[in-house]
Amino acid sequence: MGKKTLIGAALMIGLGIWILKENKHLKVTHHEIRNEKIPSSISGYTIVHVSDYHNTLFGENNKVLVDKIKENKPDLIAVTGDLIDSRTTDLDVALLLMKEMRKIAPVYYVSGNHESRVPEYEVLENRLRESGIEVLNDRMTIPNKEAAPIYLYGVRDPAFTRRKSGESEGIIMKKQLDTLPQYDHKYTILLSHRPELLDLYAEYSFDLVLSGHAHGGQVRLPLFGGILAPNQGFFPMLTSGMHKMKNTFMIISRGIGNSAFPLRVNNPPELIVIKLFPEE
Repeated sequence: MGKKTLIGAALMIGLGIWILKENKHLKVTHHEIRNEKIPSSISGYTIVHVSDYHNTLFGENNKVLVDKIKENKPDLIAVTGDLIDSRTTDLDVALLLMKEMRKIAPVYYVSGNHESRVPEYEVLENRLRESGIEVLNDRMTIPNKEAAPIYLYGVRDPAFTRRKSGESEGIIMKKQLDTLPQYDHKYTILLSHRPELLDLYAEYSFDLVLSGHAHGGQVRLPLFGGILAPNQGFFPMLTSGMHKMKNTFMIISRGIGNSAFPLRVNNPPELIVIKLFPEE
């Protein structure tokens, strides 16, 4: 075997080890939000955002992931869909994580497109409720009502309806949002799996939207960002980080797990921590 072949083989092995390690290295991303509608009584209110879990394990019984969440002392945990994977569905793994998170803080959940594909979804939703998880599919609630409140909304993924109606995700989402009450002078947060509908969320003037679905573009290139995302195609614009349209901010999680494509490149799994402050 020649020297060039050995060097090439060593580089390929090293690259493979790096990719495999990166896919299990959980990154915590921090964001701060300041808004005049956030009451001073909840200054520093902490939200941990989990998305696209896809039955992934981080340590035995997800100890690594759960410990990371616990370290950040959340007041609320938001789960924005694809808790399970439609190809390798394991309700027990997903439910174990949710139960462990519920021990840390109140957990609010909305469905993703993968949930729409499995016959077990109704069982999953019922078991989530039995575990004390608040399922916010097309609903609004007020966490910490006794303190100065924020208004938390959630929408079921439009894939549930599209399979029956054939309408576009945007049309379905608009119908769903039309059913929700609006409060102009309260701080409003929307949990929705789909980041590509930011223009629609901005039309309804939500202050903050938490989304996932794009998996960070799966493979990320320096300067270019993600290569491919569902419902956005190649070189998508909305795959990660914070974005703004009109007065609406959206934070997109790169997700925890993988789905059809089993590897991430330059795109480690992401846990998001958001702190809310009144505008100074």
